[in-house]
Amino acid sequence: MIKEPEFRINENGVWHYQGQRINREEMVFLFSSLISLNDKGEHVVYAEDGEVKILVEDAPFIITDFFRNCDDCSQLITFKTNIDELVTLENVSQIRIKQENNIKKIYLKIRDGIYAKMTSKIVEDLLKISCEEFIDDKKKIGICSGGKFFPIFE
Repeated sequence: MIKEPEFRINENGVWHYQGQRINREEMVFLFSSLISLNDKGEHVVYAEDGEVKILVEDAPFIITDFFRNCDDCSQLITFKTNIDELVTLENVSQIRIKQENNIKKIYLKIRDGIYAKMTSKIVEDLLKISCEEFIDDKKKIGICSGGKFFPIFE
C-alpha cells in the first residue's frame, strides 16, 4: 500500500510533515537516514505498513560545507550535508549538473541515487580551489579529489 505524501522537503532541504516544519533535528536525522528511492524513482521512507512517499522539491539534502585533506600533493574533498552526513568525492558519477533557467545547479550523490544540492556559497568556494584541464581539446574547470579531476565549471 502506497500512502500519499505527508512528508515534504523544500528546495532548501527543510523537512515538513503534514504541512508543518519538523523542528526536532533528531527526527529529521532519523527520517533522513531512512530515505531511499523506490522502483519508480520516487523518494520514500519504508514503514511497517508500506512505503511513505516524500515530496522533494529539488534535492532532499543540501551541501553545507566541505573539507580538504591534503597529503603528499594530493587532496581529498569531503562534503558535509545539512544532516551531518559526510561524503568524500571519489567517483565522477557522484556529480550531477543540471541547468535550469540559465542557472547551473550542482549535486553530489551521497548514497544509492540520493543527491544533495550544493549551495551557491559552496560552489563559489569550490571555484576558489579549482584547477583547469583540457578534455577533448576543451578547457574545463573543476576540482581534484582522490587524484581525479571533476569538471564542474565551463
